[in-house]
Amino acid sequence: MRFLWGLSIIAVAVPMLAQEGASLSLTVHDELGRPIESAAVILRPDLNVPVGLPPPFFTDADGRVLIEGLMEGEWQVEVRGRGFMIFSAYVRLQEGLP
Repeated sequence: MRFLWGLSIIAVAVPMLAQEGASLSLTVHDELGRPIESAAVILRPDLNVPVGLPPPFFTDADGRVLIEGLMEGEWQVEVRGRGFMIFSAYVRLQEGLP
């Protein structure tokens, strides 16, 4: 198993024209900086929030994924790439913060 060496996370919670809520932008790459295509990104909201889980999202050929329409608050972000160890982190989405 290899490590997902790099994960760039940009979490933004700002009102959008067509869709309300926060957005989360991720870039996933290996230890050499190569993008990881088709890595699964799984989001879990704070346990105190009574909402269903969103479906998994997948990175594109550049290792990027943009997820929109999320609620403010703390989210667990889990990234799974074939042949890599699972990466997990928490992010806090808050309106007006980049």
